[in-house]
Amino acid sequence: MSFQLCHDICQAQAHFLFRTKTNLCFTVMESWPVVLPAVAQRLFQEVTDESIRYDNDPHGTLYRLVRLVIYRETYFLLTNRQDLTTFQIILLYAYRWQVELLFRFLKRTLNGIHLIRQDQRGVTIQFYALMITALLELHLKQLVLDQHESQAHPDGFKPSHPHAPTAPHKMSPRGRIEDVEFVTWLNKKLHKYWKIGIHWLTALRNLLVCPFDEKAIGILSIL
Repeated sequence: MSFQLCHDICQAQAHFLFRTKTNLCFTVMESWPVVLPAVAQRLFQEVTDESIRYDNDPHGTLYRLVRLVIYRETYFLLTNRQDLTTFQIILLYAYRWQVELLFRFLKRTLNGIHLIRQDQRGVTIQFYALMITALLELHLKQLVLDQHESQAHPDGFKPSHPHAPTAPHKMSPRGRIEDVEFVTWLNKKLHKYWKIGIHWLTALRNLLVCPFDEKAIGILSIL
């Protein structure tokens, strides 16, 4: 936890939201009302929203801390945003995590973790090459999904997205989210927009030596 960095961000009139350690000592200055929609109350437990000061912060900056539990995992979300509801802060962090997943995708799925060159120009070229490749693959995936949907529903009627929840998830007695966890649910909502799994890429690689016909579209559309 860098108190100086947080102070500099506040002084620059910028904003931040990140997950912080749970063992930092702080004093609660004010408790905020927890505003959650009914469906979200099934997902989160022990939610608090407070204005705090860290005991070791030399600047004495006032922060906002949202604490919650998602299936035995405790989250401490720290921000200097005062204009959002509790649920908006939780959602903002969840979608912020998509940025981390994107870099993980570039490093792991596209094998970009090993740098070909160590200088700035070499790294830049490699990064752009990875991004161009990813965008071309994503464009192909979206075309495949659109074509598959149009063939499956020629009358133009499309059912709800297969990954979209149709009803609130049922909770077990211990509070676990059945079928899918919250962050996983958010990931699946973005399935069509940038998610390209390793299995999809493997199937695409194997299909490159074959005619790109309806059979290929059918294989790629279900992955």
